[in-house]
Amino acid sequence: MTLRRWKCPVCGDVALAPQRPRKRDVRRYCLSCSAKTGRLVDRFCPVLTAARDKRREKSWQKAQTAAEREAKKSLEYPAVLRLWAVKWRALNAWENLQVRPTALIIRRGSKKKNTSGHAYPSGHGRGRIIITAGSDGADALATLLHEMAHLRAGPNAAHGPRWRGFFLEAAREVTGQTIDGTLANRFDVHDAVTEAMRELAERNKLGSPEPEPKPKTETPRHEKNRTGYRSLDAIAADPRVESIWDEGSDGIWIQLVDGYNCWGASVVHEWKVRDLIKEFHRGVEKGDPS
Repeated sequence: MTLRRWKCPVCGDVALAPQRPRKRDVRRYCLSCSAKTGRLVDRFCPVLTAARDKRREKSWQKAQTAAEREAKKSLEYPAVLRLWAVKWRALNAWENLQVRPTALIIRRGSKKKNTSGHAYPSGHGRGRIIITAGSDGADALATLLHEMAHLRAGPNAAHGPRWRGFFLEAAREVTGQTIDGTLANRFDVHDAVTEAMRELAERNKLGSPEPEPKPKTETPRHEKNRTGYRSLDAIAADPRVESIWDEGSDGIWIQLVDGYNCWGASVVHEWKVRDLIKEFHRGVEKGDPS
């Protein structure tokens, strides 16, 4: 049986014990510190704690990689149309009413060039949009704007003057070009908007659909809190605390000021922030350490 070194967090005494000692195994506890504090003091295994932290870090990095991969997929065509829908939902052309599709279904079409779309408006800028994206990106953007104009125009507008007004005004705001409103039918209007989108994309002036990142406002950390956990700022502000620091695999420590103790010790020590806060509020009392 392989034995590991188990260390007392208070006095530093070391005992050899199995990797997974039984609950009633006396080697799990430092009996001398337990007798002084009146409560069982658990030992910890630095090697196992470091291995656990390494697994946790690896799991976190794996989750980050997966999140980055999903974010990259969202910028690929045709999934990127969802980001354009978010960016265009608050255009001035919608006249102070946000166009928010209750469902935006984007399907990848066959090898056809053109994009088809259907809108099912329910009123007040809401409704479903279904888009079958073709290979022409400019036509897909024009189709998305076309269907969003349907949601803004309402259930009974069809391709009448109300829809045409919203569509042309939104196209002017997005492309910066004024589309001829006297065109004979809706197909000519759609083609004109598509060409304006294509011209803008060729000049790299279409912009990015990604939302601008919000500036981060960092609040200053409490001077006595030398860990990476903001939740310990409230503990650091307590006058009974001298300092808080993190020793990684050796846990998190709170040094108390003179005249206070926690179960007979001058420090509070745990491996989890939640347990540390609980132990601080439960065990700190006035009096010198024993």
